[in-house]
Amino acid sequence: VGYLCCLVSVVGFGSNYIPVKRVDVKDGVFFSLCLSCGVFLVGLVQWAAFGFYRFEPFAMLGGVVWAVGNACVPFIIQRCGLGAGQLVWSVTNMLTGWACGTFGLLGKSKDTVEHFGVNC
Repeated sequence: VGYLCCLVSVVGFGSNYIPVKRVDVKDGVFFSLCLSCGVFLVGLVQWAAFGFYRFEPFAMLGGVVWAVGNACVPFIIQRCGLGAGQLVWSVTNMLTGWACGTFGLLGKSKDTVEHFGVNC
C-alpha cells in the first residue's frame, strides 16, 4: 500500500504543472482556479470519507500561502522552465521542513538530534 501511495504521489505531483508548459496560460488566474478547485474537491471527499471531523480554520492560512504560490506557477515556468521551477520549490520545501524541525521554527518545538552532521 505504501509503495502504491508513493507511486500515485510521484505521478500526481510530478505531472500537475505540465499543462502550464504545453499551453499558453496568459496570466494564470484560470489555471490557479482550476488547480484550487481540484484540491478543494479532493479535500472535501477526504473530509467526508473520514467522518466530517472538526474543521480547523487556522489551517486555511496554509491554503492561502499555497494558493499564492500556485498563482506564481505560470510566470515561473514560462521564465525559468518546469525543471528549474520544480527544483527551487522542492529545495525550498525541504529546507523549510528541515529548519522547522532542527531549530524549532513556526511554532514547532525543537527536535534534538544525536549527530547533527547526519541531519545536515
